[in-house]
Amino acid sequence: RGIERRSAERMDGAEPLGVMSSLSSALGALGLSPERKISIQAASEEEDAGRRTATVSPRKSAINSSPKARSSHPRRDDKKVSKRSNLDYSSDPIVKAIKSDLYVDSADIKIKWSDISGLATAKRSLQEAAILPRLRPDLYTGLRSPPKGILLYGPPGTGKTMLVKAVAHESKCVLFACTASAMTSKWHGEGEKMVRTLFKMAADVAPSILFFDEIDALLSSRKERGEHEASRRFKTEFMVRMDGIASGHDENDVGRKVLVIGCTNCPWDIDDAVMRRFQRRTYIPLPDSDARYTLLNNLLDKNGGNVHNLSTDQISRIVPLTEGYSCSDIASIAQEAAFGPLRSLGGIEDIRDAISVRPINYQDFKDTVGRSKRSVTKALLAKYDAWEKEQSAGI
Repeated sequence: RGIERRSAERMDGAEPLGVMSSLSSALGALGLSPERKISIQAASEEEDAGRRTATVSPRKSAINSSPKARSSHPRRDDKKVSKRSNLDYSSDPIVKAIKSDLYVDSADIKIKWSDISGLATAKRSLQEAAILPRLRPDLYTGLRSPPKGILLYGPPGTGKTMLVKAVAHESKCVLFACTASAMTSKWHGEGEKMVRTLFKMAADVAPSILFFDEIDALLSSRKERGEHEASRRFKTEFMVRMDGIASGHDENDVGRKVLVIGCTNCPWDIDDAVMRRFQRRTYIPLPDSDARYTLLNNLLDKNGGNVHNLSTDQISRIVPLTEGYSCSDIASIAQEAAFGPLRSLGGIEDIRDAISVRPINYQDFKDTVGRSKRSVTKALLAKYDAWEKEQSAGI
């Protein structure tokens, strides 16, 4: 059997005539005909081709694609993706960890642009980076090449994460959601390997999006003292992979881009060299009056069957009461106001025996706003203004 295997392997090369004759004699001694030898070689070649096919299609092996996910993006799955890296998708433990912990199935994301109130500038930046270059790649070349990194910063609860979900849903890109717990490890050198493998894997299944939530926790400013060596190496590996010799980005291949999106509430804590990698830095402010009005309408329209009798004029009167509140604060106010009709019924027994419940009204919102507190202080907003002035050109 060993002679048989070696003979099949050597059929591809230019072996000397004497060696081929001796192998033929040996096969004849084992009772194998030349036709049997050729069939063994063909079977071996088919097995090798199967291995190569499994490696060349990383999207199907690297990502746990359910039938639901395949049906939502038929064009992407039917298209054969050429593998760029040398990753072992079958047995590499880091690849398996990325598939189980970081990969987000796009079929589970239902957020659309229409679900986000306001934020026209941020929407435009994300569309120019992830959606428009795929629709018109001929227009986004040269100086108009889409950015590799976008940083979304601003007060908490203003919709930064929802923007990322919306761009992943609308662009049909593969999404990897990276957190500090998944990217770091207690083992020496595992963090850098995770970053390297993640960027290689994202390039294999591109176009893709790497989303780093609370990026300041991972890539804070480097310090001369008090910083662990592993943390410093992690930041260095990230910078090299994102924009360096080892990044592997093809500037001319717009359809195979890897977009890195970072979100933070503390942009002043991010390292300057990391900040340079994010060409676009978009401030996500508190919602203005128009955005708050739209948000209240959306919340009341999607309240899960809880009937309300608020008129357009009453909603407009609620908007000034929510000045300085974040989107998350307004959603909490609407949720708390929905309990008003139940509380008006009385105690537990009254709610249990209630036959009907009155609709949500204007007074429920007014009472709730009077009891609620803002999550964003004026001092925090002033800190954002001071940081932006420090970073700006002073014009």
